[in-house]
Amino acid sequence: MLATIAYAIQLYADFSGFMDMMLGVSGTFGIELPENFKQPYFSESIPEFWRRWHITLGHWFRDYVMFPFISWAPIKRLGKNIRKKNKKLGKILPSILGTILVWILVGAWHGLGWNYLIWGMYYAILISCSLGLDAVSKKKANDKRVNKYASAVAVIRTIILVLIGDTIICAKNVAEIKNVWNEILNNFSGGSSQALLMCGLERADIIIICIGIVLILVVSIIKETGKSVQGILDEGAIVVRWGIWYMLIFSILIYGLYGSQYDASQFLYMQF
Repeated sequence: MLATIAYAIQLYADFSGFMDMMLGVSGTFGIELPENFKQPYFSESIPEFWRRWHITLGHWFRDYVMFPFISWAPIKRLGKNIRKKNKKLGKILPSILGTILVWILVGAWHGLGWNYLIWGMYYAILISCSLGLDAVSKKKANDKRVNKYASAVAVIRTIILVLIGDTIICAKNVAEIKNVWNEILNNFSGGSSQALLMCGLERADIIIICIGIVLILVVSIIKETGKSVQGILDEGAIVVRWGIWYMLIFSILIYGLYGSQYDASQFLYMQF
């Protein structure tokens, strides 16, 4: 379970961080690229999560696969015929079929193993169920407190569903997926609590990881409120602003070379 959570953090930090560097380097040349991640772990549903994660890929599949498919005459005719018997089903069926097609292709885009196909179908089912529930659900309650707690529960639920998906895509094959779930559900003899928490890392490693996670979380919260971290720094006192800039520069120089076996060129996302 800890490995799954760590993998999710690693994948997000690796891919989102890589895209942040691309945005930053492009910005120095006056080229503004679109955001590719918008705090996906604050999402309240799986469809929202994928609207915030790898946004450019999602837009490509939406524009060049989803829209042409649901606009295809046979699919439109199918939806129209079913709508005569069941209005709600006929309305959402083309979108559900398009979602299944898109996620089979997204799975194949990540890799050609069975685990990638299962991963794609997993999200196709979740998003299709979400479309169906949205079609029949009633309006949300007006009580702000109820909505606040409901939003928190929805975010936690979404994170759990994403973590389940990560156990599928991080495995090398179907047998490894079964092994992971067998360990999670049946094997709780992980050794001493200290060994479990350290996971073979030194104390310095744990401290660096925790600092990194806290920084990512703080920046994400600020961005989620609609504020710009760079804008906040630009408006701050010059001593504070340049103190943070130099801290970041030296952090990159020091921790960019951290770990004797670490290769900065080997991004995790390069395996897909």
